[in-house]
Formats: sequence, structure tokens, C-alpha cells
Amino acid sequence: MTPLSSSPIPRTRRSRRLDSASADAYSGRGYAYAKLGRVRDALDDAEEALRRQPDKARIVWNATRICAIVAGKLAAGATYAL
Repeated sequence: MTPLSSSPIPRTRRSRRLDSASADAYSGRGYAYAKLGRVRDALDDAEEALRRQPDKARIVWNATRICAIVAGKLAAGATYAL
């Protein structure tokens, strides 16, 4: 049995390759980026997920959660490069 990777990014990259149109893949990767403090990447993926499925409640909720995590990271001193 192969152990699972401790990083959420590689698994999410694979899921995105499986369905590049998936808003769920973007919101999942955005969440992982947010938890890792990769502010710009997290917000970019949240925005892309919303662009792909703006009427899906789960996608809106996930994007909101990503923004909340990012806000906490910024309040704690993370930087956001434009």
C-alpha cells in the first residue's frame, strides 16, 4: 500500500488534469493554497472556480472559505504580491 502524500497540491493538480473545467478542482486547490499561505494563488483559484460555476452554492461557499482563510493569513502578516 502506497502512503498518501502529505501535500494536498499534487493530488489536486491530478484532479484538475482529469477535468480542467471543474470548478471543484479549482476551489480545492485554492483551499490548499490558502492553508499554505499562498495568498495570490488561493485567490486566483477561488476566482476561477466562481467564474466556471457562479450559481453552484458549494463553489460560492468554498470561495468564501478561501477568502476567510486568506484574510486570516493577511491579518497574521502574510504578504500579497500584485
